[in-house]
Amino acid sequence: MEVLGCFAAGIAHDFNNLVTAMLGYAELVAEQIEANSPVRQDIEELQRAAQGAESLTRQLLMFSRKGTPQLVVLDLNEVVRRLERLLRRIVGEQIELVVRLALDVGHIRSDVNQVEQVMMNLVLNARDAMPDGGTLTIETSCVRDSVGAFARLTIGDTGSGMSPEVQAQIFRPFFTTKGATRGTGLGLSTVHATVQQASGYIVVDSTPGDGSTFAVYFPRVKDESDVIDEVADAPVRGSETVLFVEDDDSIRGLGVRALQRYGYTVLAARHAAEAIQIASGHDSPIDLLLTDVVLPGLDGPALAECLQDVRADVRVLYTSGYTDAVDAVHAVQASNADIVQKPYTPDALARMVRSVLDRA
Repeated sequence: MEVLGCFAAGIAHDFNNLVTAMLGYAELVAEQIEANSPVRQDIEELQRAAQGAESLTRQLLMFSRKGTPQLVVLDLNEVVRRLERLLRRIVGEQIELVVRLALDVGHIRSDVNQVEQVMMNLVLNARDAMPDGGTLTIETSCVRDSVGAFARLTIGDTGSGMSPEVQAQIFRPFFTTKGATRGTGLGLSTVHATVQQASGYIVVDSTPGDGSTFAVYFPRVKDESDVIDEVADAPVRGSETVLFVEDDDSIRGLGVRALQRYGYTVLAARHAAEAIQIASGHDSPIDLLLTDVVLPGLDGPALAECLQDVRADVRVLYTSGYTDAVDAVHAVQASNADIVQKPYTPDALARMVRSVLDRA
């Protein structure tokens, strides 16, 4: 696993740059095509394929502890609501999807993408266990025991179930009962790693021929002051000036097009030295430095420090792919700096830029 983790970390930075470009340009094209066009549907299939590729890389990195999760306070019910429509499409018409959300579930601290991945993996496994149809139930509830209070996510199916021998191995990396052509054996291992990372635990109840139930327990948090805000209609447009530093040509081109589309003036640089040169020759204000954490030569945090020495009011937003320079990313996160993970879409990037600029 250590060798696999080092290998995955070595390729993940460049890989996620490629996925960012694919997702980003696909979004730009899709917005110019009618919703009912067959071409639009083809583009959406490409987007889903790119998202799947990124998801697989994230799973590999999680095992080696080289991923860089963004821990925030989440409303578990809101995560379920946001995914419900997608999950209904995934399970198909043969399977009845029942969703029951308790009112007092509370909040948890985890990475929103990882929690969504937990749900996706468990739902996909439940779907595969019911090839002839059945009922899939997703429930949330609040439970308390001697340890504390937990937000519980329960996903149950009426499918084929599992023997005790299979249950004993389901969280082992690369173990699968689906065959080499249908499963990687990473799904439930990812679920287990994510829940452990959030200081939670999983209880499995399954009987052959009588379905399976996975109960995931996330510790509730008391401080809800930093609950993630993902309002769909949040403003994204602006007129400020952004200095965008990115060494990958395709990502830099995508970012420039995306931000200009939303009204921003964009100054683009390939590395820190060029960014400093541009900033020195720019007489007008620069409102935001948008820079990758890892750059050739001077890295993103060092560039931000240099720029803020001469432009004290400039705000900073970092971007990052999964990389073997994970210590640098962790240092940025530990400083409570704003960071957006690759791959990102143009819309997601613009919303994050707007959020950082609007913060008091």
